[in-house]
Amino acid sequence: MNKITMFEGQEVKVKTDKGVTLINLVCTAKSCGLIGVSTKVGGKYEFVRWDRIKEKLKLIGKNCVDKPSSKEIYYILDEIENTDDRNTIYMSSWLSKRLALECHSDKAMRYKNFLVTLDEARENGQLRMNNGVLQVLSTSLPTLNQILTNLVPAMNNIENQVNSMSKLMYDQSVIYDQDREDLKSLIGFRAVNTKRLSDKLKEELSEKLGITVTANTNAYRKAKGKIFKEFGVVKWEDIPASKYNAVHAFIEEVVEEII
Repeated sequence: MNKITMFEGQEVKVKTDKGVTLINLVCTAKSCGLIGVSTKVGGKYEFVRWDRIKEKLKLIGKNCVDKPSSKEIYYILDEIENTDDRNTIYMSSWLSKRLALECHSDKAMRYKNFLVTLDEARENGQLRMNNGVLQVLSTSLPTLNQILTNLVPAMNNIENQVNSMSKLMYDQSVIYDQDREDLKSLIGFRAVNTKRLSDKLKEELSEKLGITVTANTNAYRKAKGKIFKEFGVVKWEDIPASKYNAVHAFIEEVVEEII
């Protein structure tokens, strides 16, 4: 059953599937500002910027090393392309927060923090329904004296913490730049090798069939499907480098099998 919670006056539809919290994609898009405004006869209306959503999901997918999360991203992209009603698409709370981070706006960051709070409240049993709206139960509030008692020591350490964080952010920036360059090299290496696999399949089929085989040729698509199924992947880039030789050998078997 769908539940509704509110974020800064906007509805956010939430549902649970086998213990996993799922967030409606359209609600996330609106809460993160991934919308446009169109003017037509009768006034203005908002629409979801699906092009920007797909762009950001693809970017997340490129940097995602967790296989289940990667599969979810490409599943959501497929749903966007093929579902009749995009309002019915739900994503995991993790992917919703990750999408919010990619938006790089204050509102999107507030939405990400809102989802974090929602997750924590669910884990602590602090959610309840009120007239169909999901609400977070308030916990006991500290007194003003307790707040001041905790605040004074914290204020004494702020300067040291700021200096430490500034240095840490600089160090992390240097590390991130290096990691990004390493990742670019790795992606380039994988792209070249996976293209070779695809080209080999086309060459083998072209030689057997006596025609020029492309990515849209039925024989190529059929053979590619068998290869992906054999190695448990959904795209060429998912094939580990350690299995390239095995794929080369299997391509020859598949070509013989389908011709």
